[in-house]
Amino acid sequence: MDQRTVDFPSKRILAQLDKLRGCHTCKDRKVCERYAFVNDATNAIIEENGFEKSFLGQTLARSLSWAIADEALLSGIVTEENDELYYEEELPPLFYVLESIRDHVRELTKLLLEMRK
Repeated sequence: MDQRTVDFPSKRILAQLDKLRGCHTCKDRKVCERYAFVNDATNAIIEENGFEKSFLGQTLARSLSWAIADEALLSGIVTEENDELYYEEELPPLFYVLESIRDHVRELTKLLLEMRK
């Protein structure tokens, strides 16, 4: 795991968060765009907010990065499905999952901003 901004115990927890998101240790991590995005986003959030020594801040940064990656993936799937889905009376379950992830992103962002104060 190429995580520049965290110590060893934190790396273990971040690896557990990766596993929870379905990202297991594999040989393709170096070419996986989604994992690279999460790693870069986590580093950026940690550096921007000064969470180098904050275990909670690092964990929230990783969770937020995965939530953003999930949101982008689901948004892409919804867009590829069909634009007519937006005009149906009953929305497909994928929309509710996407909205739940967006709520998760909002809450994590709010927590990070409160920690920054």
